[in-house]
Amino acid sequence: MYARKSLAVSLIISLTIIILGGCHAPSKPEIEWSNQWGNISGNILEDGYVAANGNTVCYMGLNEAAEALYSLSETGEITLISRKAAYNLNIVDNQVYFTNGLPGSICRIDIDGTNFKTLVRGEYRNLFVSQSHMAYMQGSSLVVSDLAGEHTTAIASNVRRFLPFDDTFLFITGNMEAGGLYQINPDGTEQECLFDRPIICLCSNSEAIYFSVSNDVTTFGASGGSVYQLNKERKVMQLPTEMECWDMNATDEHIFFRNQSEQGALYRMNLDGSNMICLLRENCTNIHVMGNSLVFRIVTTGKGVDAGYYVMGQDGNDLRLLDSQTVPS
Repeated sequence: MYARKSLAVSLIISLTIIILGGCHAPSKPEIEWSNQWGNISGNILEDGYVAANGNTVCYMGLNEAAEALYSLSETGEITLISRKAAYNLNIVDNQVYFTNGLPGSICRIDIDGTNFKTLVRGEYRNLFVSQSHMAYMQGSSLVVSDLAGEHTTAIASNVRRFLPFDDTFLFITGNMEAGGLYQINPDGTEQECLFDRPIICLCSNSEAIYFSVSNDVTTFGASGGSVYQLNKERKVMQLPTEMECWDMNATDEHIFFRNQSEQGALYRMNLDGSNMICLLRENCTNIHVMGNSLVFRIVTTGKGVDAGYYVMGQDGNDLRLLDSQTVPS
């Protein structure tokens, strides 16, 4: 079992290079949209249980008996924000937006734990929040609304996951056995198919999106797969890897992923698919990027490591449990 060291040390170091500009907000002809979303696409698509803004990190104490939402300041001060389960975390100014479950109602609370409000009751997921609008999944529909959760518009149907990118939304349809990758404007116009094979997962950084497919969806992990890059000019390029990549998350330097071809080992590669490195040979999933760190789940107890949520450096060093109990009082 790895030592339960201070979570604060790892995350505070990460705060010095946190970049939240990975996803550009979509524009709508008659409405001025914000150019900043409250979390990066890879984190939201992996359930969004960590987020950062300036010198503050918000995270779920997922290894605790009762889920709770915390903030971690630059000085290492831990604050309990809410006892509610909070996923799809977005930090916008001094407020945290989240879904109270997976899926769950859309809620908002100040970072200091005051002024809690349920904005939209129901079952929602894949929540992106900007300084002017929200976009989220309601069933299989992609919905946009204002920050109060009002004036809603469903702009696409048969959607499995989506992300904002380069003034549009990109989304995947159907399931892993059928579907493709599509682009649509925030007002629901000009829907276009960009890739007509079933997509396993997708993510983005500031310059491109990345998505993966399986060679044979009837034998996941056994037959390998492919990873593609789609740049802002909508040019698709296949990366030189034959691994089946799940739970992908991209920075402006690397792509992190669960290697389904190797029982979920956590890998890192360059954006062009080169320099493939295995960071951890455990059954890993829900990979989040937080500054210099990765936050992820180890699904099953492995070689001296209990199942749970962990934080680790992007170089594979300093593995720690993720919960408030790891932080000294």
